Amino acid sequence: KIDALRARLGLAHETPCGSVGLKMFRLATGEADLYVHVGGGTKEWDLAAPEILIREAGGMLTDAAGAPIPYNRPDVRTPAAYAASNGTRHAEVLAGLRAVLAEGT
Repeated sequence: KIDALRARLGLAHETPCGSVGLKMFRLATGEADLYVHVGGGTKEWDLAAPEILIREAGGMLTDAAGAPIPYNRPDVRTPAAYAASNGTRHAEVLAGLRAVLAEGT
């Protein structure tokens, strides 16, 4: 799904790295422009602190529908698909992500 999204958005390259926190740190510091997660497996504690850094840097973190990530719930799992960006193309990224998810690719 990530490859299909990259193609749809015309993204030049992907830089694999470790944890969710590191990926979002790179986004917050300007080393990356976008982080998209598809497939679940993360918990709210994986996103809470990085979201603050991203928002303070002018970026955004939402689920695939554009809604905020929910915190402090009995079920600590995060949405199966979410995107973090520097904010400049967030709406376009979400539209592409929803299209790729709908295609099932």
